Amino acid sequence: MLDRRGQESGNGFKHFSTRELRPGERFDYWRSLFPRINLKLDADGAERFAGDALLHTDARGATVGYSANAGVVAGRTRGDSDFIMINATMAGATRVRRGHGPAVEATAATGIGIYDASQPLSTLSQDHAHVYIALPRAVVIEGLDGDVGFLHEGPLSLPRRGLTRSLHEHLHMMARDAAHLDAAATRVAMQVAADLALGILASEQATRISSGLSDHAEELRDRAMRFIHQHYADPSLVAATVAYHLGCSRAHLYRAFAQAGQSVGEVIRSVRVARACALLKARPPIPLARIAMLCGYESVNGLSRAFMRGAGTTPARFRAERMG
Repeated sequence: MLDRRGQESGNGFKHFSTRELRPGERFDYWRSLFPRINLKLDADGAERFAGDALLHTDARGATVGYSANAGVVAGRTRGDSDFIMINATMAGATRVRRGHGPAVEATAATGIGIYDASQPLSTLSQDHAHVYIALPRAVVIEGLDGDVGFLHEGPLSLPRRGLTRSLHEHLHMMARDAAHLDAAATRVAMQVAADLALGILASEQATRISSGLSDHAEELRDRAMRFIHQHYADPSLVAATVAYHLGCSRAHLYRAFAQAGQSVGEVIRSVRVARACALLKARPPIPLARIAMLCGYESVNGLSRAFMRGAGTTPARFRAERMG
């Protein structure tokens, strides 16, 4: 069995191939390379399946890759990966869909696909080869310094022109000439690929803002409020956490709340205090340490300080007054 780590060159590229495996082993090996995707092969496809992949990941966590596989393969992402992928199909065809939304079909004749891996996606590919760059979500947020919530709408397809054409040709070059790039050239090529990818995302962001399709401040606040109500019990929940998961910068999130005369920190505290008030009325009484934990505070003192600031009294006094 081939090592899952693949064969690594001196410039950091890793090559994975099923060629040396028996037909019955090939797809299992291929599936092991992509643990965050649930891959399935059609019942009669094991004998003809074959796959090759070439990957390089830099110090920032950006990955440039090429992969090709023969056969019909279905996949479903877990929707918990923190990266954005920009993809160009070179051969065959693939369809990508979020939930029950419309599918984006990609062939060698179509443009660039953009996929947010934090969203659950289903794919179906046939005799497919593609080149791509996957950027960590944090790198995208930092590079765009703004809301990238438009990526939550589902897979996007952009025509191959301008920057998208340049990225496609650059990624194709990297895949074709990987063996001839030394370590220094590889670093330069990776930086160019990342810059082109961020340029494409920034252009799409600007287009959607100017056409009114981007999230407005009110919509961003609504999304933030839903996230806060779902995660208020997490002690690590702060404005930066909310911004990260919504795909926007902290400054953008702060501005959205400021337009409503609010701050993110105050909203988090008010949600926690409101929940604590409800728990303090419960019978039989719930211990204060338990209430603190359920409301996102690591100690009773932390709960008491927030409660005094938000409700003007202590949790113990609030409970005594309500229970008579």
